[in-house]
Amino acid sequence: MRLFIAIDLPENVKDYLRKLQAVLPQVKMSKTHDFHLTLKFLGSCEERRCKKIKEELAHIPFQPFESCLENIGTFGGKSPRVVWVGLKVPTWLQETAYEIEDHMEKLGFEKERRFVPHITLARIKFIENPQQFVEDLKKISVDRISFPVSQFHLFESTLHVKLATFSGQGAGEFH
Repeated sequence: MRLFIAIDLPENVKDYLRKLQAVLPQVKMSKTHDFHLTLKFLGSCEERRCKKIKEELAHIPFQPFESCLENIGTFGGKSPRVVWVGLKVPTWLQETAYEIEDHMEKLGFEKERRFVPHITLARIKFIENPQQFVEDLKKISVDRISFPVSQFHLFESTLHVKLATFSGQGAGEFH
C-alpha cells in the first residue's frame, strides 16, 4: 500500500479548487481529483508497518487552526511541472511537519528537505511555451477562502482512504 500523511479539505474548498482547475491555461496535464495538504508522503509500505506508523503519529500534538487559500504557483522553475494553490498556515505547522518527519525517520522513511504548504491542482506533462503558461497563470485570481483545520490523517493513496485520524494532545484515533 502507498501511504501519505495529510490534512483533508472541506467539500466547499474542494469544489472551488475544481472550478479553479477549469480555468487553468490549456496544456497537456493531469489534473488532481482529490485535494489535500500533504504533510509527509511515505510511499510504499507493508501493511504490518502501518500499525507502527499510527502509533508514532498518535504522539504528535496538533492544534486546530484556520487556514486560507492564498495564491497560485508552480514547481519546476523555467519548466513548470506542478501547478499548486498556496495556503496560509500558522508557523507552527512547519514544526509539526518536521516532527512528523522525525517520527517517520525513526521508522526508516527518508527525511524530506523542506515543507511547502500547497495543494496540487495539476501535474504538467508538456508545455509548448512555458513562459506564456506562467504569464497566463499570473492572471488567475484565487479567492481567499478560509476553512478550519482540526486534525490530520494517514491516507492510503490508491483510494485516499482515511486509515487514522489525529487531532492533538497525542490522542490519535485508530483501529
